[in-house]
Amino acid sequence: MSNSDTLLEQALQKALAQYAETMGELFPTTPSLCNVDDPAFWASAEMNGSDFHIRVSTGVVEQVVGFWTSAFSDQEFLASFGRAIKANAADMAHISLVWLMLHELHHFQMGHFDHPKRSPTREGGGEEQFALVRHAKMTEERRSNSPKVSSCDAAACLEMQADHDATEMLLDAYSSEEWLSLRARVTAVSAMMVLIERADSAQHSPV
Repeated sequence: MSNSDTLLEQALQKALAQYAETMGELFPTTPSLCNVDDPAFWASAEMNGSDFHIRVSTGVVEQVVGFWTSAFSDQEFLASFGRAIKANAADMAHISLVWLMLHELHHFQMGHFDHPKRSPTREGGGEEQFALVRHAKMTEERRSNSPKVSSCDAAACLEMQADHDATEMLLDAYSSEEWLSLRARVTAVSAMMVLIERADSAQHSPV
């Protein structure tokens, strides 16, 4: 098992534990996790029949780890962040990946694959997919003059709902007495969203 595989598997197990702790019950199905060897930044939640799959590129893990390694190598960042919280690059990368896993789990938990406006992309084998990096494309398609709510609009709403619920679940398991843990998680979620937006902009920028 590669280091990337290990980091994602640890993040998924933590996300499942967080779900159980917050909801008081186990996640309703056992997701399969695939770490795809691809330097691009992407992740997806997919249904193939009744099977729920999470696929994440190695590029996601590499960029998340690289982001936090670089941040903790910056003395100014380290000095300011160190005063607010006790953490290291590995801790922060793990939390960012846990949030990503929670985001994908919530697509299933909230019934997004049954949504009539889900606008999934279809790949081989008839899989229905929610792709993490697709917001810019949605924004571009919403510029049409159609008065109807497009499937693209609905898909964007479902992505934002998954963002919101993943963040809420990650933060709500911690009380206000644990400010150090809470600050770390807020920062890790923010960093993950920045990386998603950066990859999104690069993928859909005008040529």
